[in-house]
Amino acid sequence: MKAHTFLVICNLVLLQCVGCVPGGPQAQATIHVLDDTGNAVEGASVAVLGFTREHEGKTDKQGRFTATIRNGMSKIEVVVRKDGYYSIGRHIFEFTGGYVDDRWRPWNPTIELQLRKKGNPIAMFEKEIQGLQIPALDRPVGFDLELGDWVSPYGRGTTGDFVFLAHSAMTNEQEYISSVFLTFSNQDDGLIIKRIHWRNDYGLMLPAMAPEVGYSNQWEFVLNVHYDALSRTRRALSNASEDDNFYLRVRTKTATNGRIQSATYGKIHRGILHRPEYPSGKASVSFHYYLNTNGTRNTESLSERRRVGGLP
Repeated sequence: MKAHTFLVICNLVLLQCVGCVPGGPQAQATIHVLDDTGNAVEGASVAVLGFTREHEGKTDKQGRFTATIRNGMSKIEVVVRKDGYYSIGRHIFEFTGGYVDDRWRPWNPTIELQLRKKGNPIAMFEKEIQGLQIPALDRPVGFDLELGDWVSPYGRGTTGDFVFLAHSAMTNEQEYISSVFLTFSNQDDGLIIKRIHWRNDYGLMLPAMAPEVGYSNQWEFVLNVHYDALSRTRRALSNASEDDNFYLRVRTKTATNGRIQSATYGKIHRGILHRPEYPSGKASVSFHYYLNTNGTRNTESLSERRRVGGLP
């Protein structure tokens, strides 16, 4: 692992640590690296980074590497890479038990990580939707993923892959309840959620192959914002976050026996988020999606974006 690469990541850790004491108690963890099929990955380069220190090495035949460092904060960051696999540029682990007798607890937990093999990356349709206003309240509005636009009469879309139903009850900019109900045009369309901490950096966020089953075709995203006049604080409660990643399936056609004949698969990174606009109450939606239009379940995109802290 190149020294300058780790220096950059360590600097990021330093910026995130407030009131930390250099050195600190000992921290120990065992990194267990597996491939897509659950087999151990031998010889992967691993680095465990703390507040000011790091420990580097290689995984053994069982895919394990144990690191011990002194760390002034309860979190460590793990970096893993090997030729032929997508790197893990950052995986955050927190020692939740505090420290006792100069040791962070739990002592020597096993952190299991999946190093995803590079397979057959394809060109996918990619679009980042940022603050796009849903044209109507309390009325279903279709969104065409292939064209990246609302369906008629609100846009040039022809197929309602996503159907949004937005509702808002606003007192003012500081007090409101907003919800977006998401459904699909076909019974077997839907999403599968996979939660990954938004600051974790994976070269391939989700395994390449979208699942064949398990898609849910009704989702409700709720945002409740309340202002406390006594403490002068604004509190937001939401069931959606940037930790949410999704597989998606739309335009599904099934045979009489229920088997999938054809479908369009894809993925969404960093959640499906919304917020209402004052005073209209109309909701704006944000999501970043990739769409495979060749009819296979492959979601390994050539244009998968890297995040800060990722390795080449």
